[in-house]
Order: sequence, then structure tokens, then C-alpha cells
Amino acid sequence: MVNSEITIFDCTLRDGGYYSNWDFSDALLEQYLAAMRGARAVRSIEIGYRSPPKTQYLGRFFHLPRSLAERCRAGLRPDQRLGIMLNEKDVRPEMIRGLVGDLAGIVNTIRFAVAPQKANLAIELADACHELGFGVGLNVMYLNTYVRNASVLAPLAAAKAEAVALVDSYGGCTPEEVRDTVAEARTILPQPIGFHGHDNICLAFANSLAALEGGATSLDTTINGMGRGAGNAKTEVALSYLAMRYDREVDFSRLSDAVETFVKMQKEYEWGTNLAYMISGFAGLPQAEVMDWLGTRRYSLASIVAALRYQGGGEIDEHEFPALAGSALPGILGGKPALVVGGGESVLQHAEALKELAVRSNMTLVHSSTRRAAFFDDLAVPQIYCLAGQEIERLRNDEERAILFRDNRHIVVQEAPRFVGAVPRADNVYQVPHWKGGSTRERLGPVTDDPPLGLALASVEAIEASAVYLAGFDGYGNASAADQANARDVQSVMTLAMQRWSDRPFASITPTTYDIPCQSVHALVQVSRTV
Repeated sequence: MVNSEITIFDCTLRDGGYYSNWDFSDALLEQYLAAMRGARAVRSIEIGYRSPPKTQYLGRFFHLPRSLAERCRAGLRPDQRLGIMLNEKDVRPEMIRGLVGDLAGIVNTIRFAVAPQKANLAIELADACHELGFGVGLNVMYLNTYVRNASVLAPLAAAKAEAVALVDSYGGCTPEEVRDTVAEARTILPQPIGFHGHDNICLAFANSLAALEGGATSLDTTINGMGRGAGNAKTEVALSYLAMRYDREVDFSRLSDAVETFVKMQKEYEWGTNLAYMISGFAGLPQAEVMDWLGTRRYSLASIVAALRYQGGGEIDEHEFPALAGSALPGILGGKPALVVGGGESVLQHAEALKELAVRSNMTLVHSSTRRAAFFDDLAVPQIYCLAGQEIERLRNDEERAILFRDNRHIVVQEAPRFVGAVPRADNVYQVPHWKGGSTRERLGPVTDDPPLGLALASVEAIEASAVYLAGFDGYGNASAADQANARDVQSVMTLAMQRWSDRPFASITPTTYDIPCQSVHALVQVSRTV
């Protein structure tokens, strides 16, 4: 292959948007465009999506405005192409003109990620874009399903596409498989072949080189590998390879500045491979599920791997515990106020006031997390410990776990099935129904999954508390993507509680950024002293 034929299709902002909700700052954009201008091998950049409206917040690089596209176009070299992606699941050929017609003359290439069995739809979508003057790229997903069987791509020979890229969607293919499948695809398709590699098993760049060996002429890459799940082949690695091996021109100063920025972002958004992504790659499982599971932070990496590998019921705890609502506790604790304790820093800041209030008001303490439980271990008031997910692992040894079994202490868990070892077998363990009601439960693979606050409020409801006060639900300042997801879980649970409990006090008594009524623990303590 002539080295000048090898080109890079950088899709950092499009693929990386899965972590930032497709929001990137103007400063980052300018730095990124400067790096792309300075790399001769970068022929195209994919800046984001154009999408019909969604029922969730997604940023400007997902609903790309014309003005932003013009800015990106102006920031590239004249010989570089500007691309966007349309989600094949969201569009039909008759929607194309209304969705992207205003971008004609600014955007050069529209790409679609399509499943192999959707070839006919891909051809129709390509035709609709081609009629408006756009070049078309087709990214054919799930390479692992057609390894060394590229004949499934044959219908795409009729597509008006300028390139077809093979996508290792689950990041589990090997270099030999990639090389051979690309070589076979070249004999079937008239379009140039590209490759989009994911890094689940740390082979994204090796597979990219194998794709070139098989005859691919274009590689999809992202800066520092930023992309969905385990991420992608790294732009800086591919450019360094082309510069050192083939003397392709790269402005390493500008590239270094951009890489440094994305390295800092990685610390916040935490993309990249780990054991769970490796297992999902080898098993051919969707990365989206792994992203969601990791984001809850309620389960250990080992448990996520167990969920991915689960083949039967042998590794799952199906034990049924007594229902909290049907136990003697509502008769003992009912009619008393409950204090639900979270893990926020405000618990430490106001610990003495919270403890005094709990004792003076004869409250039941409900720990949605064991993170702050030790601060209240000296109190004689009833205490309930909610063990969502694998919360028990926060208590690292028998001495710490002893707090769960003192007098007047109770444990609440979610309904089965659960991971083995997530719940102790003891007489003081109870279970509660799913807080949101109904038969549909959140799941982590084979097990049920309730957010910690949901478990706590289901406990409060079961014991018929007369009032519900929250402490330690501070909210998040500089929130990572996982923090944002957890915050949405918490706010959803709080909103449901406000709807259900209009007949009883429900408020945070320590500072919070959540949309919930607030009171002061110190004011309540003052009132309790006069009673």
C-alpha cells in the first residue's frame, strides 16, 4: 500500500460524546481543530450527530447546529472533510432532507452505523443523502458476527457510499480475524474499506494495523481513545505510527496540547478498558450495559464480571427473607420520625446535631449507605442498615460488620435474586419491595438492582414513619458521568417520595443541591430542646 493512501477518520467528539452528553467547550473545540489541521493523515473528522429530539438532555454536538458546523468547517484545512453521523435507529429516508438539508455545502460526509442485516435500509439512507450532495459512509457493526464471512456485506456493493468501515463493536476480534475479513471485504465491495476498532481487549491499534495489512485505507480513531465503553484506537498512536514509519507530517506540538486535555478528561469520565470490558469483548456483549453497571458504583468489578459470565442459577442467592412490612417492626417503630442518612460530607459537618436530634426525637435511623454508620454506632435508637448491591463490602472486616448485629439493629435488603455473599444470613434481615412499585425491577445481569435511597425509602414506608428527614444527600459539585447518573437516580427517588407522602413531613435537614424541601437540623434540635 502507498503510505499516502492511509487516512485517519477522527471521530473524537462524536464517539467521545457518550461520556460528556455531547457537550464540549469552545476552548477544547479550538484546541482539537488545531490538532486536526496539523495532522496531514487526518482526512476527515466526525464532529457529532444530527438527531430528532430525544426525551433526555443531549448537548449541542448531538443536535449539531449549522453555526457550529460552519465553525468546525472553518477550522479545518481545505482538503479535510467534515462529517457527522445519523443514528440509523432514529431516521428513515424520508426524514433526511428535513434533518440535514441545511448542512449541505458545509458537511461533506454523513455516516450511518448499521447492522449487517439492515443493508437494504442502509442503501436507502445512502441514496437519500447522496441526492442532497453529501458523501456517505457506512459503518457496519458487529464484526465478530461475520468474521471471515464478509459475504454478508455483498448487498452494500450497490450503496452510493464513498467508504464502508468494518466495526469491531464489542472489541473482541483478533488481528488475524480483522486482516482476513477486511481482505475478503475488498473482494466483495467496490468501495474503499475502513476499520473502527474498540479497545476492550487492548487490541484496537493492533487490529487497526491488521486492517491496513488486509487492505483497509482508512482508520477510525479518537484522541486518547475517548469513546463509548472501553474506547477506541488512539489517534495519537496512529499518527505517530504514520509519522515515524512513513514520514507523514504531524504537528506534534498541537497534538500534544490536545492529548493533554483529553488525558485530564479521562480522569473525570473514566473511559478505557477494565476486566468487565475485556469479558464483554471476548463474549461479544454490548458495551452499553457494562457502562451502565459500572456507573451505578453499587457493584464490585468482580460481580459485574460474574454477571457477564452468568450461565445459570448456581452463582445467585435466591433466598427469601421476611418482609419488613409484615414483621413486628412497624408496630414498634411506626408513628416515629425517621432520619435517612446518606454518605455526604454534611453528615460529618453536622454529626453532633444529627445525633442529638435522633435521640431527643426518638427517631429511627435508616442508613442508605454504611459509609457514615460508624458515627452513630454509640446511639441506642433503632437503626436500619440498607444493603443495596454489595454495600456490605464497605464493611471490610468482622469488627466493622459487628455494628449490623447489635441490639436494636436491623438489616434491609432488596428482593432476590442477589449475588452470593451480598447479604448475611441472620434473624435481623428483612426485605422490601421495589420502591417504584410494579413488577419491573432494575437489573444487573441476573440480579435485581435498587438504588440505595430507594431501598431506604421503601424501608421507611414499610415501618410507617410519621416524618422523613434526610441528611448527607449533598448532591454533586464537579460531577463525573457516573456521579450524574447517580444524581438522577437520587432525584427520581426523592420526587416519587414527595408525590407519595404529601401527608407527612419530608425534607433534607442538611445542605443539598437536590430539588427537595429543606429545613435545618439545628432548628429542629432547638425545637426538640424545648419539648
